[in-house]
Amino acid sequence: MITDKMADFDRLRSEALGGLLNRRQVLKRAVALGLTAPVIATLLAACGDDEDDAEPTTAPPAAEATATTADEDDEDEETPEAEETPEDEDDDEDEATPEPAAAEPTATTASEPVDEAGGGGMLRLLWWQAPTILNPHVAQGTKDFDASQVCLEPLANYNSAGDLVPYLAEEIPSLDNGGVAEDGLSITWKLRKGVKWHDGEDFTADDVRFTWEFVANEATTATTFGTYAPVVDVEVVDDYTVTIKYAEPNPALFDQFVGTGGMILPEHVFADFVGEEAR
Repeated sequence: MITDKMADFDRLRSEALGGLLNRRQVLKRAVALGLTAPVIATLLAACGDDEDDAEPTTAPPAAEATATTADEDDEDEETPEAEETPEDEDDDEDEATPEPAAAEPTATTASEPVDEAGGGGMLRLLWWQAPTILNPHVAQGTKDFDASQVCLEPLANYNSAGDLVPYLAEEIPSLDNGGVAEDGLSITWKLRKGVKWHDGEDFTADDVRFTWEFVANEATTATTFGTYAPVVDVEVVDDYTVTIKYAEPNPALFDQFVGTGGMILPEHVFADFVGEEAR
């Protein structure tokens, strides 16, 4: 029985990836096989953006006929046929009770340039749980950090090799380029120029300082508060340079403004939502 179930699952997966089934057919057959929710979600994702009620168009009409065995062909026409498979039931139901497809917003494609900042189409994120907030500094889990990274970025982040890669920064501070103070009491970041927020506003050093002020305010109850506790000041040197200062030599200079907990907030958006207003 386990072998048969695995065979049914492999067939379902193959047909879903091949575009032979629509989302409703995949869902019904997956439920009939007793598959778990994450596995079902993966199979549904393989169907892409096809309408739930659309009939599969990639398989020729004779595709089902070629799947019959020689024994079935030899059976007497008057002999009752075997019970229909879930696939057959799905096809019959789709043909007998077609439902109108729900209208969805049209997504902007690469061939349709967006003229205004903040424009674009629909973006779908498939996670095990829906994100609850798009502010990483009051986030409750990985799902929120990941979703926030769609529209927010840190000064730098780590790649798969464990190396720091500049994001909103021009370069990674070091002793050689003068970014890291020899006494370990400060680190200076040079920011990328020409970066704009989604509404067209410029990204500047003021946004970096504001992010620290947002997190350091105890009334904000930021989940990243501990990461920024060693910082005593964030000095705006100019529009594209900030210096982070510490009360004592800090061996973890790249904890702040780096990685998922280092995403920068736009001051012009969050200025009125600091402290008790943060949530």
